[in-house]
Amino acid sequence: MSLRTRLLLGYGYLVLLIVLAAGGAAVGFFELSRGIDRILQENVRSLTAATNMLEALERQDSATLASLVEPGVDPTSRENLDAADAAFDSALGKARDNVTIEGERKMIDQIELEYDQYTALREELLAQQLDEPLVAYRKETFPTFFHVKQSVLELVEMNRTAMIVADREARETAMQNGVWLGVLVAIALLSLVFLSRALRKHLIARLTYFKEVSEAIAEGEYKRRLKAGYDDELGAIARHFNAALDAQEHLRSKATGLINQQRQLLIGALECLSEPGALVALDGSVVATTMNKSALDRVLEQRTWVQSKGRDLLKAYEPGGEPPTGTSEGVRFRLMVAEGKRPVGWFATV
Repeated sequence: MSLRTRLLLGYGYLVLLIVLAAGGAAVGFFELSRGIDRILQENVRSLTAATNMLEALERQDSATLASLVEPGVDPTSRENLDAADAAFDSALGKARDNVTIEGERKMIDQIELEYDQYTALREELLAQQLDEPLVAYRKETFPTFFHVKQSVLELVEMNRTAMIVADREARETAMQNGVWLGVLVAIALLSLVFLSRALRKHLIARLTYFKEVSEAIAEGEYKRRLKAGYDDELGAIARHFNAALDAQEHLRSKATGLINQQRQLLIGALECLSEPGALVALDGSVVATTMNKSALDRVLEQRTWVQSKGRDLLKAYEPGGEPPTGTSEGVRFRLMVAEGKRPVGWFATV
């Protein structure tokens, strides 16, 4: 597998985890928002309607008692009773239109039935002229009123319980999403550590190794080679680099052989001369010689002369003219000129 493919897969995997984490957070927020919205729009409406029914019942009871205790004294008692009836009917209708939980419709039907019984008994009681109306109220009307009130309270409790359950479910959903996101973040962090180690092993460490080998080669360790066992881009670079070094080494060996051959030719040419001599480069180094060791040492001692006085003679030399000569401590130097104009070195004799 190529290094590029490994990097793309690694970073693609991390991007996928980030997308999943972001998507999970969005879904979790949506679920939590939907749960809260359901609580507000469904259960709160039903709870409000049930509370309004309780309030209307209490107002009906108060207006009924006022009409029984002082009949005909307060003309607003009937108006208050009718208004309370209308408020109860309105709240009951809203509760019926907002049935959201199991058993709620059955409870509303029961409340409506009991309420009809209560209003029928109440109107019958109010229509009679009794000596002790409160006794009749407690005996016949109040029990039905109490049953209606208890049923409405059960409806309130039903919706309150539903709100608690919905709130708990929303919290559990938020907790589950939080745990899921935590797991994804942990996986992403572990994956990042693994990817960093893999990147260090397969890229950074190998690049550092390439740097060390190239520096060693630059310092003269021409036999060093890169490890090329990986089948990726860096492995291909290592193989090409090694091939270039092998070709360079071959050229260097060939050039060294040619230089040695030419040096032998120069020594052979010097042997043809009548006296021993040495070919000295313009920088004072000896290229070839037929002198013995003591004579050669004397020539080497004059390297300073070649680099100072010899350089002055080179500057004064005019191409095409007679090559200059010089002597220093018994060593004679004659400038060698190629093609009649280009100085190439000195011929030294003792």
